[in-house]
Amino acid sequence: RKRMRESFEDFLNVDARAASCLSVYVDELLRVGLRGATEDQITQELNKVIVVFRYLSDKDVFESFYKQHLAKRLLGGRSVSDDAERAMVSQLKAECGYQFTSKLEGMFNDMRISRDMQDL
Repeated sequence: RKRMRESFEDFLNVDARAASCLSVYVDELLRVGLRGATEDQITQELNKVIVVFRYLSDKDVFESFYKQHLAKRLLGGRSVSDDAERAMVSQLKAECGYQFTSKLEGMFNDMRISRDMQDL
């Protein structure tokens, strides 16, 4: 079993494309893939993403791509739900710590401030 995990990790980290592809997959999930899904279904799908994420050695590459995709989703209003977005960020935070997600959380705050300013 340990050998299988090590082999999967080696395969996944041959190059940085795995981090990019995982980020694209998450983007697709949060734009259209989870539309109409229940909270439990969203949690299950995001948990599956985190399982693969744990094996990535290029977590910084994933973060970079994820940040770009998140910005496009937030600015374009193309996200399935704010709750799903926040759930993904909170799972990343639990996995990697506050420093990893501070900029992502800042993006949510910026969007909230922008909405509040428009409402005035």
